[in-house]
Amino acid sequence: MLDSLQRFLKRPLQVPLRGRQSPSDPESTLICDWARQRGDEFKRVRRGPGAVVCAQAQVGPMRIEWGPSQRHYIRGHEMRVRIDAHLAEPMEMLVMSRGLAESLEAQAFQQLTSLQQTEIGDSMPEEGRWLSMFERIEVDAAPPTFAQNFVVVSSCVPHARHWAAGELAVRLMRARAQWLAPHAPLVLMTMRGRLYLRTEAGTFDETLLDGVRMLADAAALRARKISTRAGRAASAEALAAQTAHVAQLRQSVLGGRALAGGLAATPVSEAASGSAPAGPPAAPGPHHDPIEGMAAHTLPGLDFDDFNDADDADLPQELPPLGEPVPTDLQL
Repeated sequence: MLDSLQRFLKRPLQVPLRGRQSPSDPESTLICDWARQRGDEFKRVRRGPGAVVCAQAQVGPMRIEWGPSQRHYIRGHEMRVRIDAHLAEPMEMLVMSRGLAESLEAQAFQQLTSLQQTEIGDSMPEEGRWLSMFERIEVDAAPPTFAQNFVVVSSCVPHARHWAAGELAVRLMRARAQWLAPHAPLVLMTMRGRLYLRTEAGTFDETLLDGVRMLADAAALRARKISTRAGRAASAEALAAQTAHVAQLRQSVLGGRALAGGLAATPVSEAASGSAPAGPPAAPGPHHDPIEGMAAHTLPGLDFDDFNDADDADLPQELPPLGEPVPTDLQL
């Protein structure tokens, strides 16, 4: 908590760029021109080098930041992307460059063993905690060298396996070949409904800017599709349980009415003696069924037609329901 507050207080102030005013440093100038060409909003910072671009991804608002690194494992400056993808809260998925994953795991092990601690301190970022907490996932539908370059962990294994496979795996390998330096760290994660990307960017060009933006956008869209399909399965299960409950309730109510109607049609003397009535029971009068219409009730859920599924033939139509988010305060 203290480290997060200190990082917030150290963040440079951001000022929208007015008119044709240009930033002073060459990196911010490059980002400014790049953003203007794409119709995005550019913001400069008052103190020191840094830039912010506000854009629109396929699933929600996108924010691209370039500035001093906020992670100890990235030297110099970094490029950060955040997309408000409106994902399900329990979707905690992480793709990380293998070299960075091995380094963070070694640091966590040293921190736990050097001082005989039972928990990882606040100095370890959330992505480092996830490496120790969550299951390592093998991605089948991926290029042959994917496992040599990237590590995938998650609290929702089947969802992350589909997320990191197929198109996203191809885009990650293309990033490694085109704009991501051989040993540059890369973090791509979903958490608290958002998608985050972080990588080193001491020097960069438009190729890296385009690559970072397209990779984050594609990853957020694929995660959103998986989130809706998991929600679809959860809604179907809840609706099936509700329908069964309504049927049981209807049977109980109608059975109770039949019993009450029979008792009302039986004279008190016959009911006391246990003898059956001489004539047939009177036909029941009209009544209102309080259960009528409940079976047609549908639970509120996500709009599953937001996105075109034709481009994701490798994704299943339904995925298991998501559980609760896993707390990340690691206790051993």
